[in-house]
Amino acid sequence: MKKYNEIIQLELKHLYRVPFLETMIATLVFACLIGVVQASTRGPELNLYSFSDYNSTHMIGITLEGFQEMTISGFVLGPTYGMVFIVFLIPMMIAASISRGFENGLHKTLLSYPFSRKEVLLCKIVIPVIALALPCLATSFVATSILTPGYLDLITISIFSLAFIAVCFAIASVSAVIALLSKNSLITSSIGVLIWYAILFVYVPPPDVPLLYGILNPMSTSIAFIMDSGGAIQLSEVLLSLVGCLIMAVLLILIADRVFKHTEI
Repeated sequence: MKKYNEIIQLELKHLYRVPFLETMIATLVFACLIGVVQASTRGPELNLYSFSDYNSTHMIGITLEGFQEMTISGFVLGPTYGMVFIVFLIPMMIAASISRGFENGLHKTLLSYPFSRKEVLLCKIVIPVIALALPCLATSFVATSILTPGYLDLITISIFSLAFIAVCFAIASVSAVIALLSKNSLITSSIGVLIWYAILFVYVPPPDVPLLYGILNPMSTSIAFIMDSGGAIQLSEVLLSLVGCLIMAVLLILIADRVFKHTEI
């Protein structure tokens, strides 16, 4: 772990000479807050009943269910708003780190230390995911817990967080392969953004979510399961899409590692 920490410190020192990363994180946090507040300020739906139809126990159940749905919507909507920026920022960070590293000599600098190529590449892929995904999820969780405390459950937090992180790793791994093959920051940024905008922002309503689309975008199946769209999506489908996305990301990282090993620096 100490060696990986040293690589990350050197990467940040040589790559981010201005508070660029801090600005991106602040933008994501603001976007997440907008999503959470927007969902949390809608409030549960209120219905008018005649005195003869009024049932206090039934109404309490409806109100509590409404608050729970509102809380879950806020927790999900915050990072979903953040994903609009992440789809753009991760390919851009990978392009700056890997593609431009061939141009500005950053790879040579890092490999002059006792680091292997695999360690360097892994850090370059992990940095954008940690720097962007974790603040989104943390902001959404904290803001939701403050605005509507007590309604989030562990299953919701775990499933959506894993799906969100899996998508971020998939974006980073695809961008890394493009960066190593093209060695061009403009191509990496452009293709990476176009691919994932096309994948993530094409809505496929449940239960007609194809397996391949679920693997490419596990957020779609996890949100459908969490919001309980008529029971259209089962937990097994969510887990399959999560595992499939993570396996795809790992395979792409292995491909990127193989390409990096045989690339002249």
